[in-house]
Amino acid sequence: MNVAAARCLLHHGLSAEDEKELAKQLGPDVPYHLAVIFVTESNPGGGWWHTSEHGSQKKSQVDEDAFLDQCRYQVRHLSARALTSRIFGAACGMNLQGPRAIHLIQSSLLQTSYLSVLLPTATNLLLSDYSHILPEILMNLYYLGSDLRSACQRVWGRSREARYHTGLLFIDRSHTQERFLITKVMHAPPKHRPYGLFLPDCWTICGCSSKKAKWVYKTEKPHGKEFIYLYLSSCGHVDLRVAVFPSRRRIVQRSGESFVEEDWDREKRMFHFHESTAVRMLTQPGSEAKRLKLQASDQAWTIAGRDAVKEEARKKEEEARKKEGEARKARGKSSHAQADATGATGR
Repeated sequence: MNVAAARCLLHHGLSAEDEKELAKQLGPDVPYHLAVIFVTESNPGGGWWHTSEHGSQKKSQVDEDAFLDQCRYQVRHLSARALTSRIFGAACGMNLQGPRAIHLIQSSLLQTSYLSVLLPTATNLLLSDYSHILPEILMNLYYLGSDLRSACQRVWGRSREARYHTGLLFIDRSHTQERFLITKVMHAPPKHRPYGLFLPDCWTICGCSSKKAKWVYKTEKPHGKEFIYLYLSSCGHVDLRVAVFPSRRRIVQRSGESFVEEDWDREKRMFHFHESTAVRMLTQPGSEAKRLKLQASDQAWTIAGRDAVKEEARKKEEEARKKEGEARKARGKSSHAQADATGATGR
């Protein structure tokens, strides 16, 4: 596989000489795929840094759509002739928690020839934690002919280091005429990351001065629409119980590992799982820990779980009222029909 590469600052772009050199490396009239990799920093709440402070140059931050528009503009001649065009971001996912970020990304590329954007989701990420998997992902894509998600699962999903440090956000489609499918994927082994969650460091809770204590997974139990995970500190001092309301997150098994996936709600422009309402953690001294007993009548542990129970009860009540109304209407029609029949007999 022949690879031609060029590097530039975003606000400077590729020069005509750079494009000629790329064409020379590829060879005359050789079909090619375009992969744009950008390295920057994310802004909490939304946006990427467009320039950095250097000499008389001031640092600036722009929204995601403006950033990607600039990326596409700088390689517009290359993308026009490419078989496929894709974008790979190498930046922490701090901005992805913003209310507009994901919508701006997908909408800016919807009417273009680009098939995908791949982004890490971790809010705290070093470039070395993630960038080393990109060459192998590209090889799976362009040499082995894999689709993006299969390529990432084969590389990121099997890399202990990469999947530990970050999840992935897929914004992809098979053809340019299609809408983007947006999915967040994270490693989710129940022994230490239930539903993709990070557990608090054990030593910060148990208080052991050695800082070597770790959580030991004991069991997990369903509780209505929630799942309760039970852990015990290796020192035996603390019992940790984690309640999770999955919402739209789903657990999948691949290559013997557990992963959690969640699709973006296109209509509401959001992911429904929020740790602040969908997760609750309880601790108690290990020596006083009571056996975990769950009853069907027990109240949900999480805020989201309790809200889901209320919503389900509201829908059942609404459905019951609807059926009762239909029954009354049917009885009324039956009474009118009987009255008409009696009147006809009397005549």
